[in-house]
Amino acid sequence: MDVKEEYNRIVRGALDRLEFLKGAGVREIPSVRAEGLLAVREEVETCEKCALHKGKTGVVCGSGSSRARVVFVAGVASGERGEGVFSNDEEELFTKIVNSMGMERGEVYVSAVIKCRPGEGAMPGPSETGACLPYLERELRLISPRVVVALGKEAAGALLKEGEGFDEARGRFNSWGSSKLIATHHPRTLIDNPELKKEAWADMKKVMGELGGGK
Repeated sequence: MDVKEEYNRIVRGALDRLEFLKGAGVREIPSVRAEGLLAVREEVETCEKCALHKGKTGVVCGSGSSRARVVFVAGVASGERGEGVFSNDEEELFTKIVNSMGMERGEVYVSAVIKCRPGEGAMPGPSETGACLPYLERELRLISPRVVVALGKEAAGALLKEGEGFDEARGRFNSWGSSKLIATHHPRTLIDNPELKKEAWADMKKVMGELGGGK
């Protein structure tokens, strides 16, 4: 196949894809990032890499902007149902924090390390984390945010370098690929321990500073 034939083949493929999206009711063409995140979701839905898939009650993929400058990562989703990462009261507090940082909820991206919503009695361990982590890493590389915020010990343990603990890492920046990584308290921890909100807000002010909006 010569160069001209290859060019025509690529163009025909792109036009076919555009027609397919138009027929599906898509009015805006998805970005490469958005399509990449969709591919991750599709793989997660059929994943059988660990025992969690046997009793899962759903899958947990990220939500929010594929162009987010900051990505928040929890360990295991605590939402009661659906694909949400947080329970209702956690989501309410999280949204207030994001708004206080000068952003809308839809401007950030939220994901979790463990991609299956565990069934009753299932406790994700190191092997489950190891199976799920590549999906999260692909999400982060696709979005390439300025800052990644690890929410809680489980998320921090998965993303930090081996040997680094949550208490030592909380509130200070590390590197994760081309992004800055910082650990802070999970919304559930803040609800159960309101006295830690000052620490969490101090951490978020550092994130704001890194994004260019801190004072």
